[in-house]
Parts: sequence; structure tokens; C-alpha cells
Amino acid sequence: MAGGKRDQEPEEKPLEAKVPRVEPPGEEALFNEAQILHLLKVEFARARRYRQPLSCALLSVDRLEEKGDLHGPRIRASLLREVMLFLRKAVRVSDFLGVYEREGILLLLPHTDLEGCRTLAERIKEEVKKQEFLVEGKPFQVTLSIGIAASSGKDLLFHDALLKGA
Repeated sequence: MAGGKRDQEPEEKPLEAKVPRVEPPGEEALFNEAQILHLLKVEFARARRYRQPLSCALLSVDRLEEKGDLHGPRIRASLLREVMLFLRKAVRVSDFLGVYEREGILLLLPHTDLEGCRTLAERIKEEVKKQEFLVEGKPFQVTLSIGIAASSGKDLLFHDALLKGA
């Protein structure tokens, strides 16, 4: 087919058009489990390299499964997300927050020692207890259980040891 579309070279797109635009995470950045575990590895390696502290907190919404059984799995998932969004506003922009093991929450605190993590955990626990979460028009009061662990940047060899400590 002379002169047809097959004979024409495809138009080369500029590099900017080929690469999808990715918005930077905002203040509401929440990570899935794969992302937060990757960030844990990266931040742990950075903490070891520069001998900086790194803390983590494992949080769980008390009786979340019970609330899900009573109100449905959609309410359970929405309530977990609302709690995470509340937590996102309670921590620094440089901290990372993500889902861990389906209904848990992993909070990574770079440049934070154990005492700083403990102080934050206590503050968060009290703030969440006072908060009313509105999910699909229903008000929920929740409490948190929180485990914490920290590395000074030179004491632990593997990132999973930090996670197990929490």
C-alpha cells in the first residue's frame, strides 16, 4: 500500500509524553504494605549508613474486626482509612504511614529515638481516643494498641529485627 498509513513512520513522542506524570505524595500519603515495607528497608539502610536513629510503631485499631463483623467489611476498611488519615495529620511530613498485615498500621519515624517514638505513641493514643470518626454517617470511637521499637543506626543488622521488636 503505497502512501497508506502503513508506510508512514510512527511519530516519535517526546520523553515527557512517554513517562506518566506522578503526583508527589501529599500530606495524606498512605502506603500499601509492599510500599511501606520497601520504605522500611530504605530508611533502615539510610539509618545504618549515617548512624541515625530510626523508630517504628505498629498500631492496631482495637476491636476493628468486631466492628467489621457488626457493620460490614466496607465499614471496617473505611474506618481503618479514616484512622490512618487522622494519624497522617498527627505526624511529621517526613514520617511514613502504611497498612501492615491487612488491618495493622506501620509508622516509620526517621531520625527518632525510642523515647521520641514513645512520646509520639502516647500522644497519638490519647488524640485518637478523643476523636470521633464518622464513617458512612455513623460515628465511631476507637482506641489503639501500639508497639514500638527503635534502632540507633548501628545496633541492628536487619530491618526485620526492628519490625519484630515493635
